Amino acid sequence: MKPLSKRLSQVEEAVRSLVALMAEVDPKSVAVTIQVKFPEEIQQAMDRAQELRQQANELQSEAAAASRRAARKLHDMRMPLRDIGAVLGISFQRAQQLVASGR
Repeated sequence: MKPLSKRLSQVEEAVRSLVALMAEVDPKSVAVTIQVKFPEEIQQAMDRAQELRQQANELQSEAAAASRRAARKLHDMRMPLRDIGAVLGISFQRAQQLVASGR
C-alpha cells in the first residue's frame, strides 16, 4: 500500500482529500486534526528541549536588559560610546542603540 504522504506536513491535506473522496464532499468542507504521538522517551526529550529554549529566551532578555543598564550607566559617567562597546563586547552601533533605548 502506498503511503498517503512522505512528510508530516503533507498528512493533513492527504487525509482531507481522502475523506472528501470517500464521503463525496468538497475537501474544503472536511475538518481534520492530526495528532502525532511519540514514544515517551522522545516526547520527554522534546519537552526538555522546549523548556530549555524558553529558559534561554528568558535569559537572553535578562542579558539584554542588563546590557542596557550597564551601557546607560557607563554613558552617564561620560564614557565614549566606542569604549562602552569595547567594554561590553559589542559594536559601537549597538552601544549607541543601548544608550538611546533608555532615553
